[in-house]
Amino acid sequence: MLPVIGAAASDPAWAVPGSGQSRRLRVFLLVILVATGCGQATPSGPTVGVPTAGIPTKPDATDAADPDAELARAIAFRSRFGLRSDRDWVETVARDAAAQMAVHEFGFPLLPFEVADLASRRWDPNLLADVTGYGLLFPEVYAGAYINLEAGGVVVEFSGPVERHRTALANLLPDGSAVDVREVEWSLAELERFIGRVEADQAWFSSIGVSAKVGHRVNENWVFVKFKGRPDAERLIEDRFGSPSWLDAEWDGPPPWAGPRATLVIKVRDQRGRPLPGLWCDAQPVDPMVDDPGEDVIATDEGGICDLRTRPATVYRIRLHQPLRDNRVNTGWDPTPIKEFQVELQPGGTATEVVVTR
Repeated sequence: MLPVIGAAASDPAWAVPGSGQSRRLRVFLLVILVATGCGQATPSGPTVGVPTAGIPTKPDATDAADPDAELARAIAFRSRFGLRSDRDWVETVARDAAAQMAVHEFGFPLLPFEVADLASRRWDPNLLADVTGYGLLFPEVYAGAYINLEAGGVVVEFSGPVERHRTALANLLPDGSAVDVREVEWSLAELERFIGRVEADQAWFSSIGVSAKVGHRVNENWVFVKFKGRPDAERLIEDRFGSPSWLDAEWDGPPPWAGPRATLVIKVRDQRGRPLPGLWCDAQPVDPMVDDPGEDVIATDEGGICDLRTRPATVYRIRLHQPLRDNRVNTGWDPTPIKEFQVELQPGGTATEVVVTR
């Protein structure tokens, strides 16, 4: 599993000195990850250009606290940049001390040769703007443009005639411009029409007990429907629209919790009865159909108490994790829990006490 970055933006872990080049590379990687969505759902409508605001500076605290979520995010990051991304390799790199400096620079463990690989690539935001501007002249066939994270340069897509646009761009752009012109099935205009068709059917989604978000990603030539509710609705949704090649239904979890909520108080002690502060309380519902986004990272306080407020009243699996430290700075959480147990949260609230042997 990966060490998780849990420090605040002002903590030393987020202020490690680096070369100006590495800092510029890190910022630009963040920019292009935002520009291409990094595999995340985006609102309906095409995404073009490179945003200059809203660049994240650290992972979301809730996701970062979950070692499995951190592993998945690292695999997605590596896949997007064409780095080796199989689970065994990612976990091996995470255990390598030489890879830990990259956590401060790029948000994930990377070996020195992987950092050098990223630094050697060419990403030109001006090239993306130029190619996007050209594509928008042909709205009936233009399907989007985005940074080529694996090889550098820009990918631009058209539903036709591809050779004409490949030749035109080669003549219009400076010599040596790395532009990969690809043929796809649907233009952005067609995808927008598909999105409108799906969005107009929201009443039907409600009738089958799901809520849905519709959109498309700049580097994917189809429409996604992310839905919350019954997992078996995926086939129903695709059948509703004739199972077209432009539609992909994605289950996004259970519906929002509509039952009672309460507070779960966990008192953590050692064998001598002394409180154990600074342990992460990872509380997950046993029932996978209970939606509980929870709060930010909850750790035991000085009194050894973990106070989980306004949680769905259900059975929880609790895992207690120790912090990982680097020069006395909390850099994440040990993925192996030191204590694991279950507790049922009653509608009126529940308090329990556990003893940890270390």
